[in-house]
Amino acid sequence: MENGNMQGHWTGKFFYKEGVTFIEFTEAVTAKKLVMKPFVGMYLKKQQAKYIQDLREALGAKR
Repeated sequence: MENGNMQGHWTGKFFYKEGVTFIEFTEAVTAKKLVMKPFVGMYLKKQQAKYIQDLREALGAKR
């Protein structure tokens, strides 16, 4: 991913255990502007939460 404030990538690894699916995210992202560095983590968490929500909706999951 890349935009005016950051560049890099994140990967989601899926695990299934005892009827439950888990996701482990790994990020490699750098801020392009020093002032944006404190916000990179919050932005990624928000984007990953949106990704999970989109997956749940696509799969028809309840939660």
